[in-house]
Amino acid sequence: MSVRAVWILAPPSCTGTPTVDVPSVVYSRRYPTVEWRARCLYDRDYVGTPDDRELAKAVSHCLGLNHPAGEFVQHRDSCKRGVTRPIYDITVPSGSLWPVVAVHRNGYLICTLPLVETGLTPGDGDSRSLITASSVAVAFDLVMCLADIMSNCPIGMQLTFKHPTIRELNDFMMLSLPLGTPTYLNIATVRALTSQPTVTKTTVSNSRPQTPARPQTPSMGQLLAVSVSQPAWNPCPYKGVNKLCVMVREVVRVVQYDRADARDTWNIYGTITVTPEIEGATPQLSMVVRSHPRTPVGGVIIHPYTQDIDGVMVDGGGGESSSDRFTLLYNAPPQTFTLCQYEVKGATIPPVKALYSMKEVDRSTVSFTVVVQLTDGQWNSFEFCDVNVPFYNRGLIQKVMKIAPSAGDVSVAADKRTIVWKIGQRFASRDLKVKLSATVSFTRPLNPLPLYDDPFCVEQNSYILIMFKIPELTLSGCNIDLKSVQVMGGGKGVKSSVLRETVTGEYKVWNKFGNVLTVYDPTVDECFNTK
Repeated sequence: MSVRAVWILAPPSCTGTPTVDVPSVVYSRRYPTVEWRARCLYDRDYVGTPDDRELAKAVSHCLGLNHPAGEFVQHRDSCKRGVTRPIYDITVPSGSLWPVVAVHRNGYLICTLPLVETGLTPGDGDSRSLITASSVAVAFDLVMCLADIMSNCPIGMQLTFKHPTIRELNDFMMLSLPLGTPTYLNIATVRALTSQPTVTKTTVSNSRPQTPARPQTPSMGQLLAVSVSQPAWNPCPYKGVNKLCVMVREVVRVVQYDRADARDTWNIYGTITVTPEIEGATPQLSMVVRSHPRTPVGGVIIHPYTQDIDGVMVDGGGGESSSDRFTLLYNAPPQTFTLCQYEVKGATIPPVKALYSMKEVDRSTVSFTVVVQLTDGQWNSFEFCDVNVPFYNRGLIQKVMKIAPSAGDVSVAADKRTIVWKIGQRFASRDLKVKLSATVSFTRPLNPLPLYDDPFCVEQNSYILIMFKIPELTLSGCNIDLKSVQVMGGGKGVKSSVLRETVTGEYKVWNKFGNVLTVYDPTVDECFNTK
């Protein structure tokens, strides 16, 4: 379970040179000892890692970053090629690099090349083999840790070796992968280790150096006390006020069409994350999760640390069972982790309904109307509520005319291809409805930037995206009973708190006058009709 190399790439549109279509490498790390092992292991099939620019060019070609959206590349886009995302087969001048684990997060493309010693062969497309390969799983875990570190660095910044993010990357790589083999793939543990004060201090003196004192050998009782009190997976014990913070977060995904030939779809997923700051080696906690009887939670997937005491979700998640109450028991690790994930059953209507109508006035002008209404009975208090109106394959926005919002502020995004409507924190009208209408003209620049254009969104095929966040509320009513929280084997007097919020995932509303993308859902009779 070793790693040959790690790269972090930035897209070409954020490097300051629009004419260059190759991503820039903002960070890279190679491990010669692991590379030597790969050379000995693969023998004639060995393919060395290229330099950073060749690697960036190959990754860009494989992922289609330097090709127009409508261009078809046979070896990359053919249906004969199996989809094993986020694992790619990258073609370089000396051969094929496989498996390269690449994930796009926060504007950066994070890639790593693990050393596969057994179980897989280059070009293996069996997803089951990829999932069970320990080297691929460790590489994916490493990529996600690096993505969390890069989340603190906005895209487009000039990163030097003195930048705090690069310093944190170096500290993380030295502690977690000293020679290419992972030790601690946990950001919280690495940060705690790097923040500890040094144990030994060096003093400079002109006097004669003193003979160092002979170190005292600890007794067996001291060694046993250390080994019992602090496990190896938690080298940094917590000291301070005992606190337990639980976050219940639900994500709403909706697709609305407002037409007879396509049915609106929506679903709600939830995640419960826990941040325990409790003294003790391995504190054990239990809590009761409750939801509204009309919207019980189901399909619960619990963390490996977690046990379902009530036995309601004994299948470990993925089943059709649902419940409005279950008890979870778990050993609290020293960092934030996901306790469980669930799906809300019985959600009959989406929290917000919208209507989008857009027509072409001429080849360079369109007029549109957006109507957003809060569903009856929903919570009318938002942290923010925005509507994005993107325009693809039309060039840049030249002028916005006849703009008439009934509430909020309207602006043009920095890319000049999207209109942003910030509705505000509540629907102030009596009918809980807001409206925006405008006419937009476009111009096509002589040297366009390499931005993404959706190949389907041509003519009147278009959609809008709704984004909102509702604090202190979950649509299912899912909550943690604070009176049921119990701590065993840890500190006393734990202060517990629960935070709840509802956010949007992909909340898309299609233009009623254009074509739409939808999935046909046949009925039971149609599935079994053989005629």
